[in-house]
Amino acid sequence: MKREHGRRCGNGPPRPKSNADPTSSEYSLARRRFLRLMQCGDHCTIFDLVVRNGDPVLDPMPRIVRHIRFPRSAKPRPDASAEDFTLKAAAREFFEYLDQVENGKLKQVKVYDGLPSLVEVEDSDFM
Repeated sequence: MKREHGRRCGNGPPRPKSNADPTSSEYSLARRRFLRLMQCGDHCTIFDLVVRNGDPVLDPMPRIVRHIRFPRSAKPRPDASAEDFTLKAAAREFFEYLDQVENGKLKQVKVYDGLPSLVEVEDSDFM
């Protein structure tokens, strides 16, 4: 099986045990902090995000470049102020990817509308 950043694909820790979509409170503090960072960033790029044991490392804080879109939308995001909320598919899939990475560095994480939309990694084993 192809190894990805030192971990065999598909062998990550189990997902939260629930038949319903997981909520933010079911994830580690590091992942909840990263969710808040993406919500506050709204549209941004996060550079050189370190991943340790499947969790994003925010100390030290990665470099963040915010994107200002025009025309701006003033729609408030209902989950931005909620203590606990259901994760959208993009966030769930991003954390599943971090489980596969386990330990490494993501070159860039593109965030649009407060959700991860694209991850760039350097891959020496590409072909």
